[in-house]
Amino acid sequence: FGSRDASSHRVQPPFTKKVYRLDPPTRPILVVGLPKAGTSSLFYFLDCLGFQAQHWYCCTRQRDTQQENMPAYMSDCMLSNLQEGLPILDGCGEYDAYTELNGPRPAVDEQVKEHPRIFLPQHYHLPDLHDFAPDALWILNLRPVQDWIDSVSKIPAKMLTKQLLNEAQFQEPEKWGNPQHFWETKQYRPNRLFLQHFWEAHLQRVQ
Repeated sequence: FGSRDASSHRVQPPFTKKVYRLDPPTRPILVVGLPKAGTSSLFYFLDCLGFQAQHWYCCTRQRDTQQENMPAYMSDCMLSNLQEGLPILDGCGEYDAYTELNGPRPAVDEQVKEHPRIFLPQHYHLPDLHDFAPDALWILNLRPVQDWIDSVSKIPAKMLTKQLLNEAQFQEPEKWGNPQHFWETKQYRPNRLFLQHFWEAHLQRVQ
């Protein structure tokens, strides 16, 4: 018998597969990052996993982020609750996951008509969200800040940038006021510096 490679006679261990079982996450799931930071992707991911997810709208079953037959904005429901002294998400749909809570403020007065604002509960109403669901799982969705600024800036007429700046100046005038360095000269539109400052302020507030 000729010499043979000893490695050919080695006994190979049987294949084993480890299965990690995780407890299902606490519900509801509240996504508390800013818009244009992956909220649509989170909606479709959670919907694919079987969660009843919400994005932008309320208050019935939603299967698409741009679903046209939704009865209302989620922001309208929450604003109504706050005005009536009710829990912030009371009656706003039986969802497992809220992937984009913010939305446009209704133009109920001349100030909002001239300076459109966005309702940002994930920034200005964190205590109310916690009181509604103290055991909720919070997701702070992030992306590279310059990529986020690019995405926000591409929205026609800089609308989201203007809504963010107008809301910030209304909610915290002592902090944001109306500093001219947050506006581009001649075009009179919010610039990238404001968006970067607001992104950083949001991370600090949530964390």
